[in-house]
Amino acid sequence: IELSKEQKKHYNSIRKNYGTEVAGIGRLDVSSVIAQYTRLQQVTAGYLPITGFEEEEEERKSYCEISSAKTDWTVEFIRDIQESGDDTQGIVWTKFQAEADRVARELQEAGVRCEIVDGRTKDKERQRIVPEFLDRGNDNLRWLVINISAGAYGLDLPAADILIYHSGTPDILERIQSESRGHRLGRVRPYLIIDLVCPNTVDELIWESKEKRVSLIEFIVGKS
Repeated sequence: IELSKEQKKHYNSIRKNYGTEVAGIGRLDVSSVIAQYTRLQQVTAGYLPITGFEEEEEERKSYCEISSAKTDWTVEFIRDIQESGDDTQGIVWTKFQAEADRVARELQEAGVRCEIVDGRTKDKERQRIVPEFLDRGNDNLRWLVINISAGAYGLDLPAADILIYHSGTPDILERIQSESRGHRLGRVRPYLIIDLVCPNTVDELIWESKEKRVSLIEFIVGKS
C-alpha cells in the first residue's frame, strides 16, 4: 500500500532531518535511532507525535492524525465484507494506541461495530468483549482492534477468520503469539492473514525481519 502524499512528505522530512542531525554530530546513537525508527512507523500508521500544544486547544493530545492509506484500505475492505452480508469476523492488529483509536473510530463511522482491546481495557470489559466476539451467531460484534503488545498473549479468539496487521511488530514472539490467537483446538475454518506494508519504508524492514526469523525458527525446530 503506497503512502499518501501527506505521509510521504512527513516520512521524508523525518529521514532528512535525522540525516542532517547525524551528520552534525558525527556519530549514531542507538537510542536516537530507535526513536526515529518508531517515529517513521508512526507515520506509516497515520499519525505524528507532537511535543507542544496550543493554549486554546480543548483536548490536549500527544499526537496529530494525518491521512492514512492503511486505515483507508482497512475500512473499505471491512465495510465491503459487511455490506456483502458475509459473516466473516476478524482482528485488526495495531502497534500504537493512537493507531487503534483511529482505526476503531473510522470503522464505527463506516457503520462497522468493533471494540478495542489494549492496555487500557479493564478485565471486566475483556470478559464482556471476548464472549460476544466468540458468539458467531451475534450479528453485532464481528471485529476487534487489538494492540499487538497487549493482546498477543492470553486471548483465545478462534472465531477470527481474518487477521489484518495494520502495523507490524519487530518482536517475532509477539507476531507468532498474535497469529496463534485464532489457531486454537477445535478450529476447523481456515483463516486469512493480511499484512499491510508500505513499500520503501520501515514496514518492509519489519516484514523482511519477520520472514528471516520465522525461517530460522522453522530451521531450528522443524516445519510443522
